[in-house]
Amino acid sequence: MGEDGREWRLPFIFLTDNGFRDYYKPSDTLFDAVAAGRVLILSPWAYDADKRHISRADCVALNGMAEEICQLFMESDKLKTIMV
Repeated sequence: MGEDGREWRLPFIFLTDNGFRDYYKPSDTLFDAVAAGRVLILSPWAYDADKRHISRADCVALNGMAEEICQLFMESDKLKTIMV
C-alpha cells in the first residue's frame, strides 16, 4: 500500500540520486509495485556510501532526465495503453 493506504496503480519511474548498493531490495510496497511492472527504479550514478546530500546540480540533472523520459514516453504507444 502507498502512504495514503492505496496501492500504486499507475506506472511511474523513480529516479534516485545515489545508485544501488550490492543486493539492493526496495521496501515491501515498492518491491511489489516493481514486481508487478508498475514501477521502474533508475539511477544514473553508481552507489556512493559516503554521499549524504543531493546537490542542486544533481537535482537539475535528474529533472532533465525525467523530462526526457516523459517526452519519449509521450511519443510512444505505451501512453495509449495506459490511458485506456
